[in-house]
Amino acid sequence: MPQQQDPRPYIYALAREGRFTDAALLAQAWETHTLQTLGIDSPHATQWIEIRADLAKQEGNYVLATQLWISAGRTRLAHQSPDAPEVLTTAQSTHYCWTQITDTSKARECGPELVALLRALPSLDRRHLSVAQQRMEHLHNTPTGR
Repeated sequence: MPQQQDPRPYIYALAREGRFTDAALLAQAWETHTLQTLGIDSPHATQWIEIRADLAKQEGNYVLATQLWISAGRTRLAHQSPDAPEVLTTAQSTHYCWTQITDTSKARECGPELVALLRALPSLDRRHLSVAQQRMEHLHNTPTGR
């Protein structure tokens, strides 16, 4: 069987060209392929979720990016130590994207899962959790909308 070429450089080239939809569809196809061939517990499948999250972040779709990072974080946490560098990096990326969501109701929706993820990581800088909790409190006291 011939060795397959890594599709990630091509996917990121599409994103650099502003072709985010094409990049996201290709990444999702690779994620599906990885899930079917290696299974849901595969670290490679989680990496594809993270690639999709990164593409969403690059596009400015922070809601989708946050949702995907949360999914990747939960999966990593289920299979890795809470202090594994990949788990902590995923949590930091999740937190960053969530802080960029300007729609109050969308941020409010994603907040509890983010806070739960951050609470599960005792070695993560506790400021991430306190900032998230403060923002959640603020969001609950803010009218819905932008």
